[in-house]
Amino acid sequence: MPPTDQASTRDGSAPEHIVTRWARNLAAAGLALFLLLGLVTTARAILQHRIDVLPETVTWTSFMTGQTTSNISKALLWAPVPVEATRLQRAMSWEVLADLGPLVRKGCPGWLFIADELRVHPHGALDMTVRADVLARVRDYLGTRGTTLLVVTVPDKSRAQADQLCGLGRPSALEGRLQTWNDLLLARGIAHLDLQTTLHKTQQLTNQPMFLRTDTHWNEVAAKAAAQTTAATVLAQGVQPVPAQGWQTQQRVAEHGDLIRLAGLDHWQARRPLQADVVQSSIFQAVATGNKELSDEDLFGDAQAPNIALIGTSFSNISNFGRFLEQSLQARIGRFAKDGGDFDGAAQAYFSSDAYRRNPPRLLIWEIPERVLQLPGAHDQISVIFKEH
Repeated sequence: MPPTDQASTRDGSAPEHIVTRWARNLAAAGLALFLLLGLVTTARAILQHRIDVLPETVTWTSFMTGQTTSNISKALLWAPVPVEATRLQRAMSWEVLADLGPLVRKGCPGWLFIADELRVHPHGALDMTVRADVLARVRDYLGTRGTTLLVVTVPDKSRAQADQLCGLGRPSALEGRLQTWNDLLLARGIAHLDLQTTLHKTQQLTNQPMFLRTDTHWNEVAAKAAAQTTAATVLAQGVQPVPAQGWQTQQRVAEHGDLIRLAGLDHWQARRPLQADVVQSSIFQAVATGNKELSDEDLFGDAQAPNIALIGTSFSNISNFGRFLEQSLQARIGRFAKDGGDFDGAAQAYFSSDAYRRNPPRLLIWEIPERVLQLPGAHDQISVIFKEH
């Protein structure tokens, strides 16, 4: 018979197998070592200021409402052991199940899509209507300061690249979202530009995709076409961009793959490697008449501020939409887009900035991705944007 721990039978219970006892002890020891490792590495990260466990000033109100402990909990998520454990879990899920987690979806081979574009929000129609009302209030407020508003809407990647979904379902409830948004803006008399037609025509003419494969954003082909369409709309409104500015471009290699990072697989290269997009990216150099390069004094010493400003999201920054817009207008513009700003992040920052207070523009271009139109929380944005106005 296999050996057992005889002492364990004196109370009348079944004898414990010695292998079970050793396994239990090893598991306990392993757990203790794991906890000790987590404690040591976390303490070290805090001492080296790689983790700020109190990112905000502690007040009695924040402590009593639980905000302080919530901030500590969020900060500790970035401790070394939790981070590495999460990366390992994501890697194993991808290798074994081809699962990309809750934030990313896999389409055709090599194509990734953000899950937010495929999510139907219960009160999405109402939130979208509220956002249209917000823009109407912005338009009215800007009008009191001599500024015209132009809204530019960027269609979803899953809409523009529907042929790359390969069975990944885009809910039918989202099909009419762009048209409904356009109708809401039209009913409120808000000047707007839906780039869906531009991207569709450009894709047909170039026979190239409009979006990056493993990134949420459009590529330079799409961004340039969108900038040219936007510039044509601006000029058709009778706005003369100032100050005039010429541009030269050079090319460099750039890598884009935010969906790989969002899936937690940016450091994982094994049986199922995910390759980021490696593309040619434009670098813009301001030049004067005759292609003479401008100095910093030329660029920033001019007292004439740009009379066009651009706010929005990372779509205005990634693939150089803002720069291509300057090139198409042959002028400098104020570029105030904010990565991760969703619907109103850049607007809040811009309207409360000295740049806006000192030099309100003649035209404000507000770039908005389709996928943020129906996000929850639209009611909170009215008072936030206008809290100082």
